[in-house]
Amino acid sequence: MKFFRSNIESVNLVAMPSLNGQSDFNIGKNNYVNHAPYPKLDAALTLLTEKFKQASLCGLMVGLKDFTANRQDGSAVQSPVDAYMLEFEPAFTVQSQSYDLKKFLSLLEGINQGVLFKVYAYADHTSFVDKKRTEIGSLVTTSAFVSSKFGDEHLFFRHQYMEDDFAKHPEWLKQMGKDVSKYCGADAGTKPPS
Repeated sequence: MKFFRSNIESVNLVAMPSLNGQSDFNIGKNNYVNHAPYPKLDAALTLLTEKFKQASLCGLMVGLKDFTANRQDGSAVQSPVDAYMLEFEPAFTVQSQSYDLKKFLSLLEGINQGVLFKVYAYADHTSFVDKKRTEIGSLVTTSAFVSSKFGDEHLFFRHQYMEDDFAKHPEWLKQMGKDVSKYCGADAGTKPPS
């Protein structure tokens, strides 16, 4: 997801149920999170997660620090309240027996306008472990989905390093304790790899 703001860079978010996939093609079946669980590794996923570690030791976690720093008009927020993690609960279902890009785009175009996801926030790592989430809103579409050459070929998403969030909130790393590598896949800290 990309959220445009006036006079400053957009903020970007990647969310998914997991890297391990699912047994069917219903993209509205599972909740999406910006901290994907560390996968059950096979050879391909092992290579992929090692590649992610070149950018971030928490390569399956996308930080949220920049989301709260500025309003949509670009003005600064004086006392931002950060979320550790977001969870998107689908309010739609999409049924398909097969998958290819053309079919996927047609499925998206068939989603009705209205609420796509209920959005929940976890305040910190402890609230995530304790499954204590707070509903903070909904993600709503007011028009039909459309594909575009720009969106398909030129749209760029910059991920926020989770290390940036840890630098602002070192207490989250402390809450993880010795389990950092369980959640990140490596011993992460407050700086991404150089």
